[in-house]
Amino acid sequence: MSILSFTFYAFEFLAAVSAVAILFVKNVFYGALLLIVCLLSLAGIYIISNAEFIAVTQILVYAGGILVLIIFGVMLTTRISGKPLMVKNHNWFSGVLVGLPILILL
Repeated sequence: MSILSFTFYAFEFLAAVSAVAILFVKNVFYGALLLIVCLLSLAGIYIISNAEFIAVTQILVYAGGILVLIIFGVMLTTRISGKPLMVKNHNWFSGVLVGLPILILL
């Protein structure tokens, strides 16, 4: 296994773990940080795949622009209300009913 394929699999593993971790994090700020990690690791995968323009676009548009606004929005919303913003998931059954056929279709 070459160093290039090892790096590719490392970025792939980091993207998958951070994407799954977003589902189980209750704090919105930590979810936004995990989303940044996922998008940056996808940019690393694009660089290894010789798609530098898509990697730079990924970093500038998504990780650099939109997520910074989300983080500032989360930080300002928690300052207004005085308590941290927590997310609770109540629709596990309907999510599995919708997600499982899509997974099988894919």
